[in-house]
Amino acid sequence: MNYKKYLLIFLSIFILIACKKLPENNTRSNYEKVKAMKEDTFREKVAKYLAYAKILNDDEELRATVLAERDRMEAKIEKTMDYRIIGGNDELLNIMIAENYKGYIEHNPFTKTKDNPDTILEITAKLVEYSPNKIEEKKYQNDFEEIYTDENGKEATNKVKYVKTHFFKSSYAKVKVKYKFISTLTGEVILQGDKIIDNEEYTY
Repeated sequence: MNYKKYLLIFLSIFILIACKKLPENNTRSNYEKVKAMKEDTFREKVAKYLAYAKILNDDEELRATVLAERDRMEAKIEKTMDYRIIGGNDELLNIMIAENYKGYIEHNPFTKTKDNPDTILEITAKLVEYSPNKIEEKKYQNDFEEIYTDENGKEATNKVKYVKTHFFKSSYAKVKVKYKFISTLTGEVILQGDKIIDNEEYTY
């Protein structure tokens, strides 16, 4: 009887110890796996940073170490950018491209700088379609009524017919833009693609 009692106590203690040590062992194992991850490219650095952040609070004893590693990774990740237009030498075209990309350039996670940026957004432009200064003329027939008092002191209406002419001037341009987002630290192409930009100026 006593044998069974001691056996149950021993098993209970063993299970408690095993359960207590399991998260610690798993956390240390996960930490070693994250530590072994590559950190050469932008994508790899971001993935490693996120992996450290995920296990940060899993083990209080490892927290300071994991936090230091996460901060080290954050310092390595590209944070600044600039852009250059490498195609389309027309000044007006370049202004148009810059204006269309202005929102992206000024409101993105990267800080814009001309001083040794970590990344460069390369923009190449090709004019697909251009229709300058197209003028349309539209005429409208209108009547104008004027009420006056005649020589006999009576009210009279004078009706005048006239033609109203409107001129509409429009310019249209369609530009294909290719963009490539490059890390100046590693040479990695982080993002690339193309899009069509339509621009129409309309004057009445």
